[in-house]
Amino acid sequence: MTLLAAAGPRPAPPTRSSFLRRHRLLLAVVAVVIAAAGITTWLVLKHEDGKYGPITPGAWGGVYQQRGWESTRPGFGVRLSAAPGAEAQLIEALDNRGSHSVKVTSIERDFAVVRIQWSRYRLGPDDLGTGADTPWHAFPAIIPAHGTIRLLITLHRPPDGPGQRCRPDLLRRRLPGALGVAVGLSHHDGPGRLRHRRQHPTLLIMFIDTEPEDGATGALADFFAAQRRSWGFLPNYAAAFAPRPEVAAGWNALNGAIRDGMDRRRYEIATIAAARALRSSYCTAAHSMFLRDECDDEDAMRLIAADPSGATLGAQDRAVYEFAGAVARDAASIDQADVDRLRAVGLSDADIADVVYAAAARSFFTRVLDGLGAQLDPQTADRLPPDVRAAAIVGRPVAGADQ
Repeated sequence: MTLLAAAGPRPAPPTRSSFLRRHRLLLAVVAVVIAAAGITTWLVLKHEDGKYGPITPGAWGGVYQQRGWESTRPGFGVRLSAAPGAEAQLIEALDNRGSHSVKVTSIERDFAVVRIQWSRYRLGPDDLGTGADTPWHAFPAIIPAHGTIRLLITLHRPPDGPGQRCRPDLLRRRLPGALGVAVGLSHHDGPGRLRHRRQHPTLLIMFIDTEPEDGATGALADFFAAQRRSWGFLPNYAAAFAPRPEVAAGWNALNGAIRDGMDRRRYEIATIAAARALRSSYCTAAHSMFLRDECDDEDAMRLIAADPSGATLGAQDRAVYEFAGAVARDAASIDQADVDRLRAVGLSDADIADVVYAAAARSFFTRVLDGLGAQLDPQTADRLPPDVRAAAIVGRPVAGADQ
């Protein structure tokens, strides 16, 4: 016999409206949390933007020189000449409206912009708004708090080629829309939005007044240019030699003769030891970096940072390190036994003299820097791992760290 079950009405599937009714409280809580997070983020960004930026186009700008331009309708400005290969320049400004200086590493540009340079803004003759004619530099640039820099934008029309025709576009008295400012290690994200806020303050802190880079001429200008090429920025210590660039030339010759005449790795180990003994944060950090980058010896760099006594180094490195430190601290205390210990680990008399030269030369350089107030550049400090950087600060702090 077959039993048939009575079939009742099937329950209706849950609808979207019934789901919303059952979860109204949960959805309301989620909405409140999202709104609170958005408001908090906005408030944080607004607070930070008050410190770092916003970076905005300045209130003035226009044609820098007449060559390469042609007029549009009267009163409507100018445009790049239609001739293939035409080149012209605009002058513009960037304002920092925040209360901290901001480092601008680069400016993104469109296809027509071939070069962007910057210069310090100073009032020109008769207080002209576009500023005095100060030297132009490659990026990076530092815009002082509540300050302005000038921009020189060079535009070039590529030659017409097969399938390529260049239309003369109107250039406005503002930064072209395709230009974006790269601040610190990231990009300017529109009005009032800086994604990366680790900034290098305006530096060159010295106890004496020295000639700034944009006012340097002759031998000093050459020295500043050489330092900028070598480091990629103008290091703070350069200002210590601004009153006497011939002293800087003498130092470079002496230091180069010592460094290039001995084993480079031994030179760096001896220099770090002397710098630590002399409490020079500047030289301890810089030569720790050189030991890693120029000598490919990160292990030794880390061993010294972890144990500044040098006890964990190999026998020869330890002997060199200890001897160089002793020469820097108190050369009059060195005796024959100290020299014999270096001979015992394989150094020749010429090698020993090289270590003394390195330590003695470092004594001059560190005394100049610390005596005039030069502080370690944050650009150099940032290239070291945090533990190595912390161990290198044996005297003056990193520039800007105490601001």
